Amino acid sequence: MIRIRRVYEPPGPGDGARFLVERLWARGVRRAVLRLDGFLTDVAPSDGLRRSFGHNPRRWTEVRSRYRAELTAHPDAWRPDGAAP
Repeated sequence: MIRIRRVYEPPGPGDGARFLVERLWARGVRRAVLRLDGFLTDVAPSDGLRRSFGHNPRRWTEVRSRYRAELTAHPDAWRPDGAAP
């Protein structure tokens, strides 16, 4: 199961591997304190996609579709074997 948490939330006792999926490092969070298993910048939405969303919930359906297309186009960034789905 995959759970999504904010980077500012402390790890829970039942948490498994923890990955930060973002293009930029979180403000005010020291790397040594975060306890990550990986920082996956290439899996995060592109800068253009992130900017087009602009925190507007009405754009979520379009952004979600475009993000899935980005992931499909670059399986090597997120699939362990790099194979297309």
